[in-house]
Amino acid sequence: FVVLGAACRDGDGDEGVELPVLTARGPAAQRKQWTDAADAAVALGQRVLLLVERRVEIGSAQKEAILNAAQCACLLLRFCVETKLAHLLRAIAPEDLDDLVQATSRRLQDLFLRGAGISAQLDEAARQQLSLRIADGGCGVGSLHLRHQAAFLGSWAQTLSAVLARLRPADAASL
Repeated sequence: FVVLGAACRDGDGDEGVELPVLTARGPAAQRKQWTDAADAAVALGQRVLLLVERRVEIGSAQKEAILNAAQCACLLLRFCVETKLAHLLRAIAPEDLDDLVQATSRRLQDLFLRGAGISAQLDEAARQQLSLRIADGGCGVGSLHLRHQAAFLGSWAQTLSAVLARLRPADAASL
C-alpha cells in the first residue's frame, strides 16, 4: 500500500513511498521483506521531515509563525509510519526478526528526535523512556521491539479458532 504518496514526492518524478505487504514464506524471505518495509518506512519518515523543514523555511521567508510543523511530523511518525510497521510484525515470529526490529525502532527514534529538534545523543535509559507511552511519561516512539511479541501472539490467537474449525475432529481410529 502507498502511504502519503502524493504528499511525499521529492520533485524528481517519484510517486511516493510504498510499504510492501509481507507474503514471503520462510525466515530468510521474511527478513528481506521486513528490511524492505522498514527501509521504506524510514524513507517515508525522512520525507515527512523534509516537508516540515521546507515548510519552516517558506514560513520564515514569508515571516509567518510556524508553530506546529514539528509536532505534525512527530504525529505522522507515531501514528502513520510506526503503526504500519507494527501491523506487519503480526506475520513474523519475534525470534526471526528481533535484531532488525530493534534497529528499526532506533532509526524511528532518531527520526522523531530530529523532527522534535533534539540533536543530543541519548543514552539507553533516555531511549527507553522515549519508547514509553505518553501516559507513562514517554513519547510513544520506537517501541516496535517491545510490541512485536504481543502483535505476533495476538495475530496467532485471533486466527486459532478459524484454524481449529477447519480441522477434522480426532477420534481413536485416526490417531
